[in-house]
Amino acid sequence: MTKKLFFAQISTIWLYHNRKKFDVIQVNGAITNAKADVNAVHFVHSSWLKSPAHIFRTRCNLYSAYQWVYTAVNSILEQQSFQKARLIVAVSEKVKQELVKLSIPVKKYALLLME
Repeated sequence: MTKKLFFAQISTIWLYHNRKKFDVIQVNGAITNAKADVNAVHFVHSSWLKSPAHIFRTRCNLYSAYQWVYTAVNSILEQQSFQKARLIVAVSEKVKQELVKLSIPVKKYALLLME
């Protein structure tokens, strides 16, 4: 988890200094703390945290406790990232509905349909 948080901080600093070199900044979830034009979402950690299939509910050990903390931290970081994005692209209707439950303004959504 620390590597991912470190990357998020380093990428935030880099994007802050280099943002003007790009027309569009596209991210995925909470990969960076920088403001993005587009956040493409394929997974919502806060929904996974509530799932009866989450490893924390199926096993009781140190690893499952770590997974709960990891998912909870990612849930918070993702929500912050979603709020900062100009546009959120949900890769499925299910993901879009999970995002709606987070009270992200609906005007930010686009739904990517694969054929």
